[in-house]
Amino acid sequence: MTIKEFIDELAGSVAAGTGGMNAIPTETDRTNGVVQHGLVLKMNDSNVAPIIYVDDMYSRYRAGEMSIESITENVMRRYENLPALEITDVDAVMADSFLIDRITVRLVNVSKNMEMIERKGLVYHKVTDTDLVCIFYATIQTGDKNSGAIAISNELLERYLPNIVDGSMLYDEVVKRVSPDSIYLKSMVDVIEMMIKEKKIDVPSFSLAEDTMYILTNRNMAYGASMILTESAKKKVLEIFPDGKVTILPSSVHELLLLHADENENIYALREMVKQVNSTEIMPEDFLSDNIYHYDATNGKMVIAY
Repeated sequence: MTIKEFIDELAGSVAAGTGGMNAIPTETDRTNGVVQHGLVLKMNDSNVAPIIYVDDMYSRYRAGEMSIESITENVMRRYENLPALEITDVDAVMADSFLIDRITVRLVNVSKNMEMIERKGLVYHKVTDTDLVCIFYATIQTGDKNSGAIAISNELLERYLPNIVDGSMLYDEVVKRVSPDSIYLKSMVDVIEMMIKEKKIDVPSFSLAEDTMYILTNRNMAYGASMILTESAKKKVLEIFPDGKVTILPSSVHELLLLHADENENIYALREMVKQVNSTEIMPEDFLSDNIYHYDATNGKMVIAY
C-alpha cells in the first residue's frame, strides 16, 4: 500500500469513527525538500484545523506493527491532546502586540530551500558570504503552552507587522531580542559529563581531554543553529574565545560545533568529516550544510571557509 492509499484509508476510518470529523489528506513541505504526510482534522463546530502527521505510523503499518484501527485511535488521542484546540480566534492571537517577541529564526540551506521559500512566499533573509538563509516562524501560545508554529509569509508580515517591510528588517528585529538565557553554549566535555551523570552511566574513572570543541544551540535544542546570528551568542563566544576567531562545523539545523580557528587547520579534512556525518547520521530534514565556516565574534561576521 502506498502512503497515499494509506492516508486515504485512514481518513475514511477517522471520519467514520468520529461522526462529524472532517479528515483531509495533506502534504507539508519541510526543510530540504522533505515532505510530511498527514491529515487535516476539523470538527464542524471548531475554528481550528490542526494537522496530525502520520509518516511514522505508516512505517509501523508497513512493518505490521500497527493496524488501521489502532492508528485511527492513535490519531484521535493526538488530536484530543493538542493545545491548539484551545485557540478560539487565530487572527486575534496573531494580531496581538507581542507577536514580534514570539517570532524565531530558523537557519537553513539556501540551495535546498529557496524553491520552497519562493513558492510559499515566505519572508527570508540571506546570510551574506554563506550558503545559508533565515526563515521565520511565529510561536502560537494558549495560556502558558506553545501550541505550534506558523511560518511567516509576506502576506502575514504585511497583515500583522506592517511596520516591518522585509526579511532583513524582520531579521534585525528578531535577533536583537534573543536573550542570553536562550543561548546554550557548552563544551563537549561538559556535555559528555552531564550525559554520564543524568543517565547514571557506570564508567571507570577517567580524565576527559581539555575543552577544545563547544556545542551552540538554544535552550530547546530545536533549530538552535540560528543562535550564532545573535548578539547574545556573540558575547558568550567571546567569553570562551577572547580573540573571537572560531571555526564552525554545521552539525545540523539544530546545533553548531565551535572550535578555535587555527591557521594550520586542515579545512579539507574538516569539510570531509562534516560531509561524512551528514550523509550517515543526519536526518534529511535536519541537514544544514556540507561547508564549514569561519566566524569572527568581534564583529559577528561568518564566511564559508575555503
